[in-house]
Amino acid sequence: MKFNKTVEHSDFTCEPNPGFGEVQVPVLLWCKVTKDNPVPDEVHLGNLSNYPINPFSATLHYGQSIFEGLKAYKLDNNTGIFRLKDAAERFHRSGKIMSMVQLPPEVFETCVSEYVKECSKYIPDYPLHSLYLRPLMFANDEKIKVASSKSYIFMVMSSIVGDYFASGDKKTKVLVGKHFTRAFEGGTGEAKTAANYALSLTAVNQAQDLGYQQVLYLDNKTKTNFEELGGMNFFWVQNGEIYTPELSGQILHGITRKTIIEIAKLKGLKVHETQLSLEALINGHKDGSITEVFAVGTAATLVPLDVIGVLDQDGKIEDYKFEAGPVGEMLKQYLIDTHNDKTELSKKYLTKVF
Repeated sequence: MKFNKTVEHSDFTCEPNPGFGEVQVPVLLWCKVTKDNPVPDEVHLGNLSNYPINPFSATLHYGQSIFEGLKAYKLDNNTGIFRLKDAAERFHRSGKIMSMVQLPPEVFETCVSEYVKECSKYIPDYPLHSLYLRPLMFANDEKIKVASSKSYIFMVMSSIVGDYFASGDKKTKVLVGKHFTRAFEGGTGEAKTAANYALSLTAVNQAQDLGYQQVLYLDNKTKTNFEELGGMNFFWVQNGEIYTPELSGQILHGITRKTIIEIAKLKGLKVHETQLSLEALINGHKDGSITEVFAVGTAATLVPLDVIGVLDQDGKIEDYKFEAGPVGEMLKQYLIDTHNDKTELSKKYLTKVF
């Protein structure tokens, strides 16, 4: 691949703890790929403001779009990209699920690394700040016809992000309702696709109107077992052991989820990947056996869930309250240390660029 660089760097500043996803790094990587030629001949690195999109582009009409979320961290002498290989493999899998180009993982890794080399200068020295990377691919056939596109645009863009909770209340309230649906058997739940997030917005808006930040989804078939939040995986601690919903084909294969499980086992904790029912949560809350509940994801790392509200068919809500605890705090701190090249897992999962 040939990289064509036309970036004109300008003075760029960022105040501490910006709103998540609001600070746009003014650099964009993009290239064209097709199903016949998934390895681009030329990759462009230019300014964010210079990319046009044709309103005939198929993605605007038929929704073929996938993306990834990962972070790059400023280290002592270089920049570390966390679990780049895992993101590349998941992006490849999402492409297959959405009947798109399956971008070769090595192309993804090369492009993201090259982008980070260009943009690492923008990462501030503030604590807990990083470069949030958003690789994206969308259909680019310029015709209004329902069909799987033959051509696609692959992009990498980024945002400067800080402490997810620095500017607001750290109490997290989520709502459970049997009428909320995010994914279903045979659908696209495993893909990191725009369609899944679009489907979640009505439920999230309803939850926020009721005073909750997010929705915790039950399975679509039985409406009894937990799956995940709109953008995070779900865990609880019961009798000193960790539980998380098993990957059912409807749950995103969370990279932070995978890391937390590995850290827990490394620390000698027993981890259960199994069905977790709403009834089990309620019973565990009543008898005190469930002591911590938290969610994990790239954006917020690990978030204790302070209140889980259960909405019944009559519109009544019963709240179940939990406290942050030592297990979640230990896992979160180890993960942060890993991001910053301070643990034995850092060498395994940080791709360093200079």
